[in-house]
Amino acid sequence: MNSASDSTGHFPRVGPIGLVLILILLTLCTTLPGIGRASLWDIDEGLHAACAMEMHEANNWIIPTFNYKLFSDKPVLMYWLDRICFAFGGVNEAMARLPMALATLITVLATALIAWDMAPKEQKFLTALLSGLIVATSISVIVAARFVNPDSLLCASISGSLAVFWVFQARRSSHWLWVAAIFTGLGMLAKGPVGVVVPGGIVFFFLVIQGRWKELFAPHLLTGILVWCAIAFPWYIYVGVETHFEFIHDFFFKHNVGRFSAPMESHGGPPWYYIPVLLIGFAPWSIFLTPTIWTAGKLAQDPAVTEGAPTGREKLLFLGIWACLVFGLFSVTATKLPNYIMPAFPPLAILTASYLVRRALGVDGLPAWAWPACYGCLALVGIITMVGLLIASGMIPVQGAKMRIFPGLEYWTWLGLIPLATLAAMAALKNRPMPQLATLSLGAILFSGSFGIWNGSSLNPYKAPDHLAAAVPAGQLGREVQFCTFGWFQPSIVFYCKREVRPFEEHQLAEIEGFLAAPRESYLFTTDQLAAKLQERGWNMVELTMQYDFYKNAKVGTWRISREPLDPQWVNAVKDAQ
Repeated sequence: MNSASDSTGHFPRVGPIGLVLILILLTLCTTLPGIGRASLWDIDEGLHAACAMEMHEANNWIIPTFNYKLFSDKPVLMYWLDRICFAFGGVNEAMARLPMALATLITVLATALIAWDMAPKEQKFLTALLSGLIVATSISVIVAARFVNPDSLLCASISGSLAVFWVFQARRSSHWLWVAAIFTGLGMLAKGPVGVVVPGGIVFFFLVIQGRWKELFAPHLLTGILVWCAIAFPWYIYVGVETHFEFIHDFFFKHNVGRFSAPMESHGGPPWYYIPVLLIGFAPWSIFLTPTIWTAGKLAQDPAVTEGAPTGREKLLFLGIWACLVFGLFSVTATKLPNYIMPAFPPLAILTASYLVRRALGVDGLPAWAWPACYGCLALVGIITMVGLLIASGMIPVQGAKMRIFPGLEYWTWLGLIPLATLAAMAALKNRPMPQLATLSLGAILFSGSFGIWNGSSLNPYKAPDHLAAAVPAGQLGREVQFCTFGWFQPSIVFYCKREVRPFEEHQLAEIEGFLAAPRESYLFTTDQLAAKLQERGWNMVELTMQYDFYKNAKVGTWRISREPLDPQWVNAVKDAQ
């Protein structure tokens, strides 16, 4: 098993079509099960899902709105895709998240395409399969695939454009300019300028460092620019005209320049913020980052490295620039969120897969203690998972810690047993690197796939909006009904009510009373303390439900409210139902 022929001889020789089918099945199995189990997460999911719902109901393809007002946070691609899913599967959490899961499939296939093209002939299938598997089973990717946010779409567009670039440029063809323009145009519609700045920056530095800068002005440049403009510009122009350029101003200056220069919505962090984020988000494969980076560095300095090797200098340079530019750019950006560095996962996955294949072939060149150290890190993944869930559930009290606990999470501590069982199986397969690699891959699929199926659904009882909206009597969409909140608001309440929900702060007592004075059936979402304040001022109120909201760490209720006395028969019926 120490020679290349022995090691690879036990692995089936499968062509590109077989590889694609395997990766499609694998990715769908890790991203789709449980996609609708969790209710919406606030703030982002509530904002984006409600926006897509409103555009769907209004048959509006141009102007994003939230709570029926202009919403300039993100471009329109995600909302278009959600609208299509809503049309086929109904307006629900699963359909709102489905485009992100399918975008993950593009990222996985693009990663595998690059790995296939980079690897030597006898290692293509194994390296490409591992690269795609690593992306499909990384925790951040699993989470983003089940989250209504354009990060998965951005990652797919960046990966797709760079896969096209690599394949064409490796053959010294300039056709990549117009083909990659399709992906960068979609990236512009998914998340704005970052969709073209990131892949464009990677290509620019790669070609310039290699002294191939003239290729940036290849004959197909004009075609690429025209294709990009044809995809990206029409909607931006249309929405600009329709909103008197209010959307353009807010999106580009507030949500792009503003996020880069100053933290928005308290999403800041130190320059090293993404180091722990990478270790957690790239898990369980982050346990190999140190030997992967060390091996890549040694190979980059090795004069014997040739272009035909799986880690030739040109390939290492491309992957290194890709990972470092994404990591560096978002590290200096003032606003920081965990999924921002997800576009760095494909190059890291290819490097990790290449290292694991070299290790299976017995040519990794690492010290004898390196692999046992990775074993220890794998054990840590399992232990941290189990202990973390037990602490969060309150089963392990932490003295002096001001934290909220969520009973029920302890039932998912078995997730931590998967890495430990994988470790035990790998230890039993000592000196058999290929079966070890297969065992590790299976363990990652089971761990990340199970994590995705759970999808945080145990926290549903601690999220209030869907429970509060469900307490409103059925048929409210066919009646003259109005909703408002007082001293509490979560964006997903709009999605679940399927109506405008007017938010009022605690100091806006006169404003909310003016709103409720309208002769309509009125429902209020607020805490019992603020409800009591309105009752003291002569409002008639009936509590329909009370629900704990872990975001605000408070109990919030749904109240029927009226200045006139409520129908006693209706009140008795509500009480009987409770």
